[in-house]
Amino acid sequence: MKEQQIIDFLKIRDYDIRKTQNARWIDQKCTPDVLSIVADCILEFTQYNIEKSFSIRDIWDSPYTNENVKMIFSKPDLNSDFSMHKYDKFFSQPVKLLAYSGILFETKTGNRNIYTIQNIELLEYLMQRETNALKFLILYIQKVLMDSGVEPNI
Repeated sequence: MKEQQIIDFLKIRDYDIRKTQNARWIDQKCTPDVLSIVADCILEFTQYNIEKSFSIRDIWDSPYTNENVKMIFSKPDLNSDFSMHKYDKFFSQPVKLLAYSGILFETKTGNRNIYTIQNIELLEYLMQRETNALKFLILYIQKVLMDSGVEPNI
């Protein structure tokens, strides 16, 4: 995926937070390394099927996710009592970013948010390497700030 394709994806969306009132367009756990592994875990859970819906808990409970997050981040088991609060943020914040950006589609079923993949090419791009996730984050943040009337002072 070329940088221009990301720009084109972002260009057709309006990320103005004054309109959406969504303060969760990015958050503390939305770092390139975390975004990349969460994208990987989503693709693994859905088996690259854009019609397969999932919740954050589905991704969290996946054996693939547990094994890889423990190995890559030297974290405790995802199901330990110690980690419950930490992992809630670890998964929910990047998934919310992916939904706000338009890579995932979010719906509400009862009190649960359910997601489907809306742009598999971009999700695959994020999964491939952390530098891809970093490039996306830079372009995405710039676009949200620009749409929201925040001009960078560079």
